[in-house]
Formats: sequence, structure tokens, C-alpha cells
Amino acid sequence: MKSRKWVVLILATGVVALSLVVRKGSSLLPPCPVNLFTGFHCPGCGITRATRAAMHGDFLTAFKMNSLGVVLMPLILLLLGREIVAWAWDRPKWRPGTFGKWGIWLGSLVIFYGVLRNIPGFEFLQPGGW
Repeated sequence: MKSRKWVVLILATGVVALSLVVRKGSSLLPPCPVNLFTGFHCPGCGITRATRAAMHGDFLTAFKMNSLGVVLMPLILLLLGREIVAWAWDRPKWRPGTFGKWGIWLGSLVIFYGVLRNIPGFEFLQPGGW
């Protein structure tokens, strides 16, 4: 493994470690830019706070902030971990344009979730909505 990759991995680990010590409700967590400028809730609204809550073991708060994100977190972590290991050893697994039918279904689910979050009657899907 090249030394530059070690630096990137160490910095990424530092960012994760730093996020573990950020207090709940801290102003260090940025607001969603889509919500900030449009007032709509995108599919990712609340995912930063949900991830932070999950990292602290508060899965109920995480689920309240972004339920789809919490449900998909194990899959995302598995795929991300696989890619990091492959990247570190110069053997990338993912190739652009190779999403397949599962990627289309997942993308459709995320878009549908984003639309539902903004329809009256589905306020419980908004960050902290229930």
C-alpha cells in the first residue's frame, strides 16, 4: 500500500473519531443545504444527525432523524468497507455504470422516500417528525 493512502486512511479515521466526541445538538453539525435553501426535505435530511446518534448507540433518535438511512446503514457500511479495503490494496471492486437492477430499485426507493417526506400527512418521515 502506498504511503499516501495510509495518510488518507488515518485522516478518515480521525474524522470518524472526532465525530464520536461531538455533543448532541452541537452547532458543528451542518444543516441540510437543500432544506436550508428550498424548505423541502431531501432523502438525506437528518442523515448526519442519524449517523451521529447511531454511533453513540442511540438508535431510536437515529431512526427518528432518517429512518431509511438507518435501515440502509448496514448495507452502506458493508459496501463502503469493501471498497475501502479494495482501494487500499489497489483492487477497486466498483466500476462506474455497474449498478444493475438492485441499484435502480434502491435509487427509486430513495427518490420515493424523498417525495413522501414532503407530502402532508407524512410529517413523521421528516427529521425528528415523530
